Amino acid sequence: MLLVTDNTWGSGYIYRPLELGADVSVVAGTKYVAGHSDLMLGAVMVNDAALVKCINDTHYAMGYSISADDAWLAIRGARTLPIRMRQSADNAMRICRFLVTLPEVARIYHPAWPEDAGHALWQRDCTGSNGMLAVEVKLNNVEARRFVDALTLFGIGYSWGGYESLVQLVDHGALACHGYWSPNENAVLRLHIGLESPEDLMDDIKRSLAAAKDQAPSA
Repeated sequence: MLLVTDNTWGSGYIYRPLELGADVSVVAGTKYVAGHSDLMLGAVMVNDAALVKCINDTHYAMGYSISADDAWLAIRGARTLPIRMRQSADNAMRICRFLVTLPEVARIYHPAWPEDAGHALWQRDCTGSNGMLAVEVKLNNVEARRFVDALTLFGIGYSWGGYESLVQLVDHGALACHGYWSPNENAVLRLHIGLESPEDLMDDIKRSLAAAKDQAPSA
């Protein structure tokens, strides 16, 4: 039996599952490796010669290949990966410290956040973090959508890991499947914190929360 892990979050830089006993590590290079939201690419990494041959034979049989331009874009992104991930992680922690002060925020999901249920595992196995987090907010579905639509510095999108901040309203069914759905049925928002000014992002969040509840922000 093989243990296959999706290591897109760790990108092979802040988390190395092969060193922890996994047989296969899969990374979506579209995200942090590329870093500019302009590349569709994936990578499969193994440390066993027999698995390498099996994967290579499969790639050959199915005709998998990448263009020279795509390879160049991945190399370009890899050159700045450590700096981008560190800055994105730092920005995300600053946003977490801001979010926890807001009365609308019920819970933060981010392994580097000390109150996250997986924080001890993150400390044990990871060497860093990034900008991905989720936040449970005391908003109903209509208010949550109004919040998302009011944001100006967060794009609406799934493919995180670039330089820009993104937001996505998390599907209730997906949360329930992973055991994360709040019994209070609060909305859950997935945020990717990019390289913008954290202060500007905080202002955007505060203003949009006020708009979500159809209130003018206080002075």
